[in-house]
Order: sequence, then structure tokens, then C-alpha cells
Amino acid sequence: MNSCVGSLLGIDLGISVIKATLFTPEDGEITVARSSVASHPHSGWVEKDVRDIWQTTVEVIREVLAAQPPTAPPVVAVGVCACGNGLVALDRSGEPIRPAIFSNDRRATGIVEQWRGDWMEKIFPLTRQSPYPGQTAPLLAWMRDYEPENWQRIAHVLLPKDYLRYRLTGAFATDPTDFSATNLAPLFGDSGNLLAALGLEAIAPALPRVIPSAAVAGEINAEAAAATGLPAGIPVATGTIDCEAALLGSGVEAPGTLSIVAGSWAINQALVATPPPSPVAQTIRSARPEYFTAIEASPTSAINFEWLVNGLFATEAANLRSGGRDPFEHFTQIAAQIPAAADRPFFLPYLHGSPAVAGANGGFIGFRPDTGSAEVARAVLESVAFSHRWHADRLRAAGLKFRKARMTGGAARSPFWRQLFADALNLPIEVPEGREIGARGAALCAGVAAGHWKSLADAQRENCPAAHRTEPTRAGADRLSERYVRFQQLLEALTPFWQSST
Repeated sequence: MNSCVGSLLGIDLGISVIKATLFTPEDGEITVARSSVASHPHSGWVEKDVRDIWQTTVEVIREVLAAQPPTAPPVVAVGVCACGNGLVALDRSGEPIRPAIFSNDRRATGIVEQWRGDWMEKIFPLTRQSPYPGQTAPLLAWMRDYEPENWQRIAHVLLPKDYLRYRLTGAFATDPTDFSATNLAPLFGDSGNLLAALGLEAIAPALPRVIPSAAVAGEINAEAAAATGLPAGIPVATGTIDCEAALLGSGVEAPGTLSIVAGSWAINQALVATPPPSPVAQTIRSARPEYFTAIEASPTSAINFEWLVNGLFATEAANLRSGGRDPFEHFTQIAAQIPAAADRPFFLPYLHGSPAVAGANGGFIGFRPDTGSAEVARAVLESVAFSHRWHADRLRAAGLKFRKARMTGGAARSPFWRQLFADALNLPIEVPEGREIGARGAALCAGVAAGHWKSLADAQRENCPAAHRTEPTRAGADRLSERYVRFQQLLEALTPFWQSST
């Protein structure tokens, strides 16, 4: 990366994939990715053996180091990011007590429902977090109530990225972005009062120390060096939660720019000087210590298009692949031939639930005899843009203002989808250079920790240029605005039906 005398390694642990990306001084980007399969021992449970996670991480690190050119400079620092929340519980010897629980786990739903009554009055003013079952706080409460023997053995509470860093360095720590998303840490005030209010004060000694995202949390130890091939003794930055890594790696440097991650989740976030006065889904501490990050998110983004292609159109997709064609590109191309119009079909992007209505699910509305796969594909692509607009409007209602958006994720690679987003949000959409933007954010933290840049702001300005900019069009914005009004009317009309089915 620019002005860095060596290569930087960014590790990105997702719910389903683990990636290692090497960034060289010439801005080369080498990535190795491996699937990370979860187990579901009970309905709604999502678990993984952390030893398997570590072994897969070792493999992708070794492969990415083997893939670098012989002339590439050595790795001089490592950064990590990962999906937030969930729970990794270790005993006094640093061994896992049970499989790790991930943030899409639903076992603590009952705990969350118990907390909701007094939450907005007692807890929300401290954390600025709305509870959900996959957060660390309710998962700890679940362990206390349903696995008391395991609860008594907990000596260290870690988040997914923190476990990887522990295996690399032997140090127990977390960073402000990840920890402030757990409902275990107040944005302001005494954490003891918060833990007592949640009935979790007994876990306080097991919580990790919190150090800055771009600080040195430890060094590659001898055991990790032997396993991975990384040089022993190089610094490892504390790192960030994955959404913050994407914000950093996409080059969002100050308030006024909306950071969009259009992947499995519809993540919409922005830097703010102070927490918004009215509620948003989450407000966390930023890796940029002068800011907070206000977040609106739900599992309503490009995962719907993946379902359409690999599920509903699985046979046609398989035929396209056998002929050497990308089915995602094919369905995007045919969708682009369909203009926005009032009588086109709508899709509700709630296959994995809705952020607004409990019990909501996905579905198509407005089919006619002449509806074909192109209209269906357009409806799904459009609905994802509408979901992001819904979240962006909630951020705007909380007082945030945007001049433009920086967009990452799979949808950002499609010119047609970028135009849909620009018109739906009525904002210029910029796409940063590179593909592994979360890993880039982690690598920037590593570069600052190693002293190659004075601050994350300097690192962003030097390494995060925009590759594309898409302006909204007046005609497109007007047509999609009309469509969005009808989309909202559908949600309102279906809400009683969804609520009656819960």
C-alpha cells in the first residue's frame, strides 16, 4: 500500500467465509478465501468450533503468503476484522468451553423479549443499542440460565476477531467498535451499572480490555509464526468489527458520507460527532476516536438476489454456468432492460426477516401473464435498493445528512445496481478501488499500528480512492420515488397480516 515499506495482511472472518488479503506497496491485492461451515444442533442455533476457525485461518494465511510474488516485501503488520457480536467463551487455560456462537443465532430470543419492557428507559440511554438475540449480552445471559456449568467456567469473553488475534499473539483484548456493539459497554458512564441492570455483573472480570483499533494489541508469537508462516514479532493491530472495517476501507473519512455495504446484510452507516438524539438500530464507537458510527442494518440486501439466482432460478443458473456464463451477470443484464413503471411487480426482501415488522417474510406482488424472469430479477434488485433507502431514511430522520455514499459489497460491482442505488437514494454513489474492502480497513489499522501512517485519517486519504462515481438521474430518481411510495404502502398493508402470524 502507498508509503508502506512492507506488505500488510488483513484477515476478515465472516459468518460463512474466512479471507486473508495481502496488500503490497504497489497496491497489489492477493486474496485467499475458504468457506467456514456452521453447525445447527438445534433450530435457530448457529455454532462453530473455534479450533476449526483457527485452522482454516492458518490455511488461508499460508496460501496467501505462498501466492505473493518473490519480489514482494515481507509482511510487516497484521490487522483483523470479523462479524460482530456472538460469543467465544474460554476457560482459565485459554481453551474454548463450548463452540462459538455467531451473531445470526436465535437461541437468546426469550432473553431479549424479557429485557424489552424496560429497555428503552433503562438500557438504551447507556448503550444506544437495541437488543437482538445474537448480541453478546443476551447470549451470556442465556449461558447463565441454560448452561450454568459452562457459565461458571468462563474466564475470558471474546468476540470472533478477538479469538483469532488471541491465537496470533496470546493477548486477550478487544476494540471499541466491536465491544460497544455488544450491549455490555455504555457509550458513556460506568459499565458496572449496566452489567448490574442486565444481571451480568458476575462476568465483569472475564471481559477483555479495550484498546484502540489501530493500536498494537500484541505481536505474532512463536507458535503462530510456526503455524502460519508469518514472521514472529511483527505487530498485530486490535482491529474492528466488520462493518467499521468496510467504512474505513471504503474511505469514509468524516460525517456527511453514507457508507453502504450491500452484501448479505443491508448495512448503512455514517460517522457522527455525537450519538444521534433519536434512536437508530445501533450507535457504536468508531475506530476514528473523534467519532461515533451510527448504523442501520438488516439481512435484506444482496442475499435476496443470491436466493433468486441459486434458488428460484437454480436450473437456469446451472445451465448458464455449464455454458461458461455468470448467472448473476445474466439476470442483472436482463433486469436492466426493464424500465421502472408503476405496474411492474414488487418484491419484498424479507426472506430473513424485516427490521420493522416481526413475522414479515419475502414475496412477490403484481404478477401478470406477461411477467417473466427479467421483470422478476428487476423487482428483486430494486427491492434491495429500497431496503437500503428505508434504513438511510431512518438515519436521516435521526438528524444525519448525506452529500454522497460510498458503496461496497457484491452489488457495488454492478453498474446497473449502482444506478438503482443512486436513483433510489438520490445520492451520488462512489465505489472505492479494490475488492476486499473490509480486509483493507483491517490492513489500514495494521499500518497505523506499525507506524507507517500517523492516523487512520492519513491512511484512508492515501489508500482509498474512488474507482467509480454514479450520479442519480432526475428521471430515474422520480420514477423510483414513485415506486418507493407504493413499496411502503405494501408494507403498511401487509403489516397486520404478518403480525397476526407471529
